[in-house]
Amino acid sequence: MSKTGLEAFTDAVIAIIMTVLVLELVRPDSDSLQSFIALLPHLGVYFVSFFYTGYLVGQSPSSFSKHQKN
Repeated sequence: MSKTGLEAFTDAVIAIIMTVLVLELVRPDSDSLQSFIALLPHLGVYFVSFFYTGYLVGQSPSSFSKHQKN
């Protein structure tokens, strides 16, 4: 597999992971402030996971450029 093909495959896998993260968000039980406050731990974990995955997307081109074919 070529370097660009591997980069495209990695980007596709990460895009699928980020989509699954969005689909796993929990809806609040009602429209009250209390139900939103109860979801804050879930939202915190979601944002940390989402931004870490985004960070991995940003780092993948530099990690691929460090490796050379022997």
